[in-house]
Amino acid sequence: MPFKKKPEPLTIAGQEMKTLILKTAVASFAQNSYQGTSMSEIASACGITKAGLYHYFKTKTDLLDHIYETVNLSLSEAISHSMDKEVPTRQRLSEIVHAQVSHQIEFPTFLAVFWRERFQLEDAARKRVRAREKIFEQALEDLLLEGQQSGLFRQFNVENVLPAIFGTLNTVYRWAPRSNKKPEVIADEILEFILSGISK
Repeated sequence: MPFKKKPEPLTIAGQEMKTLILKTAVASFAQNSYQGTSMSEIASACGITKAGLYHYFKTKTDLLDHIYETVNLSLSEAISHSMDKEVPTRQRLSEIVHAQVSHQIEFPTFLAVFWRERFQLEDAARKRVRAREKIFEQALEDLLLEGQQSGLFRQFNVENVLPAIFGTLNTVYRWAPRSNKKPEVIADEILEFILSGISK
């Protein structure tokens, strides 16, 4: 089998172009829809050729998948920290809520595009997305069960409560801009709402 050379790491200019492409794609998908946007249009808006665009992203679905990967980095870090049992349960729950709210407010356009266009992802990418979502769901479920076992939270059916919490957190981007409140204030209010329903 012939040796397959690894791709060269991107230069600073290359990283900047990749970021520009991602931002341009999000704006184009939001305005014209995923199906209504061509790779040629994205390349033109970025001031590069279509061949130049393919140097960074091989397909449009690859581009959509990279957008999701990029904007979820900070959220993934918060979820990882929530697994550190040296940190009190309530503090870890607070960190997850604050991270999710900040994520929703920072990337409203992307989230609107992603929830509308996620079915466009190829099977492998869709499975990766679902795997990441399951990690988040499992982290929150584990925190609620841990709180029940320690006596911090009252006894309730966790499987019934989780969808309500996810529904609240996953729609912040829709209404937060109209609230004129800072992200940390919104996060504190949502956390208080959650805790008021599950605490003893």
